[in-house]
Amino acid sequence: MIRWGVEHYRGFMAEGLKCGSLFAPPQSLIKRIRRIIKPLKKCVPVGITLSSLLLSCGDGGTDPGSIDDTDFSIELVFINHGTPSQDSALIAAADRWMDIVQGDLSDVDFSSTPVPANTCGEGVQHPEFSGVVDDLQIFIDIRPLDGPGGTLGQAGFCQIRSISRLPVLGFISFDSEDLGPIELADFGALTLHEMGHVLGVGTLWPDSDTLLVNPSLPSSPGADTHFIGAAAVAAFDAAGGTAYTGGEKVPVENMLEEGSADSHWRESVLENELMTPVLQSGVANPLSAITTESLADLGYIVDSSGADSFTGTFSAPARLTAPGGRIIHLGNDTYRGPVEVVDDSGRVTQTILRR
Repeated sequence: MIRWGVEHYRGFMAEGLKCGSLFAPPQSLIKRIRRIIKPLKKCVPVGITLSSLLLSCGDGGTDPGSIDDTDFSIELVFINHGTPSQDSALIAAADRWMDIVQGDLSDVDFSSTPVPANTCGEGVQHPEFSGVVDDLQIFIDIRPLDGPGGTLGQAGFCQIRSISRLPVLGFISFDSEDLGPIELADFGALTLHEMGHVLGVGTLWPDSDTLLVNPSLPSSPGADTHFIGAAAVAAFDAAGGTAYTGGEKVPVENMLEEGSADSHWRESVLENELMTPVLQSGVANPLSAITTESLADLGYIVDSSGADSFTGTFSAPARLTAPGGRIIHLGNDTYRGPVEVVDDSGRVTQTILRR
């Protein structure tokens, strides 16, 4: 059977592979195993390690590294677990994003310059890390944060690559005291949303001199904040945005506080799209091509065929308007603390004191 560790999950993570499995892995794992094994007719899978598929090639040995990993991998490290269903939702979110983001990023090896304990995320008590990251590692921390009714969750990255400027290490924190009333389907959307922030949706925008234009923070609420990445704008137009007359495209949230404004799509225009600052409970919150293509603008290789269908006749009210029905406010859910820029050896080359 395929088993993944309780503390870690990764696209290529399991401790053994045998016939007659009663526990099916995510489909992307199956597809990736098949894609690697297909050209190796003399090889059979005997196990999967944290970093590679182990192959028995008929000579009595195993070869953990004969095939380069060209898929994007997300590794989850559970510092504090949620319920089994919550943990499963986080694993499913990682699997969904791995189907959309394609291509391998440069590995970052922290063996000579370990990441100190408790330095990634506000209050996240993670151990020192001295391993190799391929391609993104996320610490998961579900625990009491600031009491009921406060911040539901927060996510972001604490280290980015020096050349591509794409994230290496990040975290997702949820307040366990606020998760009780949230239905499982809503938690699935919530985890997908927060993981999008770790990848850089919204969180990389404020650091760009070319993609986020006319920010509302720190002192310009109501400004026509917008994201001008060509791929995201094309996806917005394809979804109905050609008729948008409320300003420039793609409209970004401009009426909320730090941690929400300038880091989400504008709620009053895109409404129930996944990466707005408010989730609508009990209905679909589509992960649209607008969001997936914005990742291409940031430098990822993406396959937007896995995005959800999303169209609209986008309106342009001047202020934030609450959607109908029950809503889940995601106030202050983007991390704004310091970010380290690291080379492939994990050496810090720059520290960005976040906006």
